[in-house]
Amino acid sequence: MSKHLPLHEAVLSWLEHAHHLSPHPHAITDEALTDLPEWEALEEAVSTAAPRDEHPDLYTKINGDRILNYRTLLAESSLGAATRLIAQGTDVPESEVADSFVAFCAHPAPVPERWLLLNGDFPQGTRIRLGQYTLQTFTEDALRQVIPMPTVEGLKPGGLDLGLIADAPFLHVPEPDRKVSRRPTWFDFTGPRAETQHWQALLPLMLWDEELLRVDSVFTVQRGRSFDLRPPPCPPRSTPT
Repeated sequence: MSKHLPLHEAVLSWLEHAHHLSPHPHAITDEALTDLPEWEALEEAVSTAAPRDEHPDLYTKINGDRILNYRTLLAESSLGAATRLIAQGTDVPESEVADSFVAFCAHPAPVPERWLLLNGDFPQGTRIRLGQYTLQTFTEDALRQVIPMPTVEGLKPGGLDLGLIADAPFLHVPEPDRKVSRRPTWFDFTGPRAETQHWQALLPLMLWDEELLRVDSVFTVQRGRSFDLRPPPCPPRSTPT
């Protein structure tokens, strides 16, 4: 933490300024936040802690120059959401937000993964390797480690309710070449059906129980960075009687 203490302090300073912002939505969009004089100090702290040659995923090219991508820093990290919540009077754990933002910037970008939410019931704690795939159920606490700033996600209006998908069966596989986007993909209608794309892992499950062949949703995950499962919300899982 000592190495990144200046960034941590810069985030805390940014969040302190958030208490004095106008709560009106048009004044606290991500674009509007980058016009604040305090934004420059935060950008400088990020560029020092995460130089572009080590963290190219935080940067974008404009007119031939590589500059920090404000959408990544505010939207993907959820720092923008935390700022808006504070400006609107919500009690936000600012030290946790600063810790999460430092981790977001300082850690290498994780490999994208494709996650398939299956229709089926498995015991809590299931983790089975199927070639390159893993069939796994996640507790709510484990899912919180996957999304950036889980505390902020729980405070956002309409935020993702992880309890709805806790202990659900997921089939996940690394896909390093997949482009990550914040566009919601609750149902993925692009390309072949998921069953044909991922049949190698689904086939042994189908032979065990044909109902498990059904894929309820497909989405992309970068652990701690991007979790593109978004509303419309996942229907609650039924509780066995």
